[in-house]
Amino acid sequence: MKIGYSIALLIVLFLAALAVSGCSGGSPPAAPCPTPASPAGTPAPAATWSAVASPATVDQLFHLDALGWYSYRANITSGGVNLSSAYRFEHGAETYGGVAAKHTRAIANDTVTGLESVDDLYASAADSRSLGGVARSFLYGMPTGEISIPAGQGMNYLDIDLAHQARANSKAPLTRGGDEKVTVDGKTYSCTRYVYTTEGVAYTAWYTPQAPAPVKVAWVDQGIGSTAYMTLELLDWG
Repeated sequence: MKIGYSIALLIVLFLAALAVSGCSGGSPPAAPCPTPASPAGTPAPAATWSAVASPATVDQLFHLDALGWYSYRANITSGGVNLSSAYRFEHGAETYGGVAAKHTRAIANDTVTGLESVDDLYASAADSRSLGGVARSFLYGMPTGEISIPAGQGMNYLDIDLAHQARANSKAPLTRGGDEKVTVDGKTYSCTRYVYTTEGVAYTAWYTPQAPAPVKVAWVDQGIGSTAYMTLELLDWG
Protein backbone atom coordinates (compact mmCIF):
# COMPACT_ATOMS: atom_id res chain seq x y z
CA MET A 1 0.00 0.00 0.00
CA LYS A 2 1.42 3.40 -0.95
CA ILE A 3 2.19 6.07 1.66
CA GLY A 4 -0.43 8.40 0.19
CA TYR A 5 -3.26 5.91 0.63
CA SER A 6 -2.36 5.35 4.29
CA ILE A 7 -2.30 9.02 5.23
CA ALA A 8 -5.73 8.97 6.91
CA LEU A 9 -4.82 5.85 8.87
CA LEU A 10 -1.59 7.28 10.26
CA ILE A 11 -3.13 8.99 13.25
CA VAL A 12 -5.33 6.02 14.21
CA LEU A 13 -2.41 3.59 14.08
CA PHE A 14 -0.19 6.00 15.97
CA LEU A 15 -2.71 6.50 18.74
CA ALA A 16 -3.24 2.76 19.01
CA ALA A 17 0.49 2.36 19.56
CA LEU A 18 0.44 4.99 22.27
CA ALA A 19 -2.43 3.25 24.03
CA VAL A 20 -0.23 0.24 24.75
CA SER A 21 3.00 2.14 25.36
CA GLY A 22 4.56 2.90 28.72
CA CYS A 23 3.73 6.57 28.25
CA SER A 24 -0.01 6.23 27.70
CA GLY A 25 -2.61 7.39 30.17
CA GLY A 26 -3.16 5.59 33.44
CA SER A 27 -0.21 4.61 35.64
CA PRO A 28 2.91 6.78 35.15
CA PRO A 29 5.78 5.37 33.05
CA ALA A 30 8.92 4.08 34.73
CA ALA A 31 10.91 6.91 33.17
CA PRO A 32 9.06 10.16 32.44
CA CYS A 33 8.92 11.25 28.82
CA PRO A 34 10.59 14.60 28.18
CA THR A 35 8.40 17.62 27.54
CA PRO A 36 9.25 19.18 24.19
CA ALA A 37 9.74 22.87 23.75
CA SER A 38 8.23 24.89 20.95
CA PRO A 39 10.56 26.05 18.17
CA ALA A 40 12.50 28.94 19.68
CA GLY A 41 13.39 32.36 18.31
CA THR A 42 11.79 35.69 17.48
CA PRO A 43 9.13 35.93 14.78
CA ALA A 44 10.72 35.44 11.38
CA PRO A 45 10.16 37.77 8.42
CA ALA A 46 7.81 36.72 5.64
CA ALA A 47 9.06 33.61 3.91
CA THR A 48 10.59 34.04 0.47
CA TRP A 49 11.71 31.52 -2.12
CA SER A 50 13.12 31.39 -5.62
CA ALA A 51 9.91 30.91 -7.58
CA VAL A 52 10.07 29.08 -10.90
CA ALA A 53 7.75 30.72 -13.43
CA SER A 54 7.81 27.78 -15.85
CA PRO A 55 8.88 24.66 -13.90
CA ALA A 56 10.15 21.72 -15.92
CA THR A 57 10.44 18.99 -13.26
CA VAL A 58 8.41 18.03 -10.19
CA ASP A 59 10.94 19.23 -7.61
CA GLN A 60 10.73 22.78 -9.02
CA LEU A 61 7.11 22.99 -7.85
CA PHE A 62 8.14 22.85 -4.17
CA HIS A 63 10.03 25.42 -2.06
CA LEU A 64 9.12 24.21 1.44
CA ASP A 65 12.67 24.41 2.80
CA ALA A 66 12.38 28.19 2.75
CA LEU A 67 9.47 28.16 5.22
CA GLY A 68 9.28 28.36 8.98
CA TRP A 69 5.91 26.59 8.90
CA TYR A 70 3.15 25.51 6.56
CA SER A 71 -0.16 23.66 6.73
CA TYR A 72 -2.14 21.56 4.30
CA ARG A 73 -5.24 19.38 4.12
CA ALA A 74 -5.50 15.83 2.76
CA ASN A 75 -8.82 14.53 1.43
CA ILE A 76 -9.49 10.88 0.62
CA THR A 77 -12.56 9.36 -1.02
CA SER A 78 -12.69 5.57 -1.16
CA GLY A 79 -15.66 3.21 -1.32
CA GLY A 80 -18.08 6.07 -0.77
CA VAL A 81 -16.29 7.17 2.42
CA ASN A 82 -14.82 10.69 2.65
CA LEU A 83 -11.98 11.39 5.06
CA SER A 84 -10.16 14.64 5.77
CA SER A 85 -7.04 15.35 7.81
CA ALA A 86 -5.14 18.58 8.45
CA TYR A 87 -1.36 18.79 8.83
CA ARG A 88 0.99 21.49 10.05
CA PHE A 89 4.80 21.46 9.97
CA GLU A 90 6.90 23.89 12.02
CA HIS A 91 10.67 24.24 11.75
CA GLY A 92 13.15 25.88 14.12
CA ALA A 93 16.73 25.78 15.36
CA GLU A 94 17.36 24.56 18.92
CA THR A 95 19.81 22.74 21.14
CA TYR A 96 18.67 19.20 21.90
CA GLY A 97 20.65 16.96 24.21
CA GLY A 98 23.52 19.45 24.05
CA VAL A 99 23.62 19.28 20.23
CA ALA A 100 22.74 22.06 17.80
CA ALA A 101 19.65 20.72 16.05
CA LYS A 102 16.89 21.37 13.57
CA HIS A 103 13.53 20.96 15.26
CA THR A 104 10.55 19.80 13.23
CA ARG A 105 7.12 19.69 14.82
CA ALA A 106 4.62 17.64 12.81
CA ILE A 107 0.98 18.08 13.83
CA ALA A 108 -1.60 15.73 12.30
CA ASN A 109 -5.30 16.25 13.00
CA ASP A 110 -8.14 14.02 11.86
CA THR A 111 -10.90 16.57 11.31
CA VAL A 112 -13.61 13.89 11.53
CA THR A 113 -12.67 12.03 14.73
CA GLY A 114 -10.81 14.75 16.65
CA LEU A 115 -7.71 12.57 16.94
CA GLU A 116 -4.42 14.50 16.88
CA SER A 117 -0.75 13.61 17.03
CA VAL A 118 2.09 16.03 17.75
CA ASP A 119 5.59 14.79 16.95
CA ASP A 120 8.65 16.81 17.96
CA LEU A 121 11.63 15.52 16.01
CA TYR A 122 15.24 16.65 16.16
CA ALA A 123 18.06 16.22 13.66
CA SER A 124 21.68 17.28 14.01
CA ALA A 125 22.33 20.63 12.36
CA ALA A 126 25.78 19.39 11.37
CA ASP A 127 25.00 16.10 9.63
CA SER A 128 21.15 15.66 9.70
CA ARG A 129 21.33 12.46 11.77
CA SER A 130 18.24 11.76 13.84
CA LEU A 131 18.53 12.77 17.50
CA GLY A 132 15.09 11.40 18.41
CA GLY A 133 12.31 13.38 20.05
CA VAL A 134 8.85 13.06 21.57
CA ALA A 135 5.49 11.95 20.15
CA ARG A 136 2.22 12.85 21.85
CA SER A 137 -1.44 12.13 21.13
CA PHE A 138 -4.68 13.96 21.91
CA LEU A 139 -8.42 13.46 21.58
CA TYR A 140 -10.36 16.71 21.20
CA GLY A 141 -7.46 18.52 22.83
CA MET A 142 -7.14 16.17 25.81
CA PRO A 143 -3.78 14.34 26.19
CA THR A 144 -4.05 10.58 25.67
CA GLY A 145 -0.42 9.45 25.50
CA GLU A 146 3.23 10.30 25.09
CA ILE A 147 6.31 8.35 24.04
CA SER A 148 9.99 9.12 23.64
CA ILE A 149 11.54 8.56 20.22
CA PRO A 150 15.11 7.21 20.52
CA ALA A 151 18.00 8.71 18.61
CA GLY A 152 18.29 7.21 15.16
CA GLN A 153 14.51 6.77 14.87
CA GLY A 154 11.52 8.93 14.12
CA MET A 155 12.36 10.38 10.74
CA ASN A 156 9.76 8.10 9.14
CA TYR A 157 7.14 10.24 10.87
CA LEU A 158 7.92 12.89 8.26
CA ASP A 159 6.33 10.73 5.58
CA ILE A 160 3.25 12.93 6.01
CA ASP A 161 5.28 15.93 4.84
CA LEU A 162 3.57 17.57 1.86
CA ALA A 163 6.68 17.17 -0.30
CA HIS A 164 6.90 13.44 0.40
CA GLN A 165 3.20 12.91 -0.25
CA ALA A 166 3.45 14.52 -3.67
CA ARG A 167 6.84 12.88 -4.42
CA ALA A 168 8.51 16.29 -4.59
CA ASN A 169 12.04 14.85 -4.73
CA SER A 170 11.23 13.61 -8.22
CA LYS A 171 12.98 14.87 -11.33
CA ALA A 172 10.07 13.59 -13.42
CA PRO A 173 9.18 15.94 -16.29
CA LEU A 174 6.08 18.09 -16.14
CA THR A 175 3.48 18.34 -18.88
CA ARG A 176 1.88 21.75 -18.89
CA GLY A 177 -1.89 22.07 -19.19
CA GLY A 178 -4.11 25.11 -19.16
CA ASP A 179 -4.44 28.04 -16.75
CA GLU A 180 -7.14 27.67 -14.11
CA LYS A 181 -8.47 29.38 -11.00
CA VAL A 182 -8.24 27.29 -7.82
CA THR A 183 -9.93 28.23 -4.53
CA VAL A 184 -8.70 26.78 -1.23
CA ASP A 185 -10.22 27.90 2.07
CA GLY A 186 -11.70 31.02 0.49
CA LYS A 187 -8.45 32.06 -1.23
CA THR A 188 -8.43 32.04 -5.03
CA TYR A 189 -5.19 31.51 -6.96
CA SER A 190 -4.42 31.87 -10.67
CA CYS A 191 -2.68 28.58 -11.41
CA THR A 192 -1.16 26.57 -14.22
CA ARG A 193 -2.13 22.90 -14.31
CA TYR A 194 0.71 20.39 -14.63
CA VAL A 195 0.63 16.60 -14.99
CA TYR A 196 3.46 14.24 -14.07
CA THR A 197 3.99 10.55 -13.39
CA THR A 198 6.05 9.26 -10.46
CA GLU A 199 6.33 5.64 -9.30
CA GLY A 200 3.70 4.69 -11.85
CA VAL A 201 1.13 7.12 -10.45
CA ALA A 202 -0.20 10.07 -12.50
CA TYR A 203 -0.47 13.32 -10.54
CA THR A 204 -2.14 16.63 -11.42
CA ALA A 205 -0.78 19.75 -9.72
CA TRP A 206 -2.12 23.32 -9.78
CA TYR A 207 0.86 25.66 -9.35
CA THR A 208 1.45 29.38 -8.99
CA PRO A 209 4.83 31.07 -8.30
CA GLN A 210 3.03 33.04 -5.56
CA ALA A 211 2.83 29.88 -3.39
CA PRO A 212 5.74 27.76 -2.10
CA ALA A 213 4.10 24.54 -3.33
CA PRO A 214 1.18 23.56 -5.55
CA VAL A 215 -2.03 24.86 -4.02
CA LYS A 216 -3.61 21.55 -4.99
CA VAL A 217 -2.37 18.08 -5.99
CA ALA A 218 -4.69 15.23 -7.03
CA TRP A 219 -4.17 11.59 -7.96
CA VAL A 220 -5.80 8.15 -7.86
CA ASP A 221 -4.17 5.65 -5.51
CA GLN A 222 -4.73 1.99 -6.33
CA GLY A 223 -4.49 0.08 -3.04
CA ILE A 224 -4.92 -3.63 -2.45
CA GLY A 225 -8.45 -4.30 -3.65
CA SER A 226 -9.51 -0.65 -3.41
CA THR A 227 -9.24 2.69 -5.19
CA ALA A 228 -8.76 5.99 -3.38
CA TYR A 229 -9.13 9.47 -4.85
CA MET A 230 -6.62 11.76 -3.17
CA THR A 231 -6.25 15.53 -3.00
CA LEU A 232 -3.78 17.71 -1.08
CA GLU A 233 -4.52 21.41 -0.57
CA LEU A 234 -2.01 23.98 0.67
CA LEU A 235 -3.77 26.02 3.37
CA ASP A 236 -1.23 28.56 4.65
CA TRP A 237 2.48 29.14 5.24
CA GLY A 238 4.94 31.58 6.82
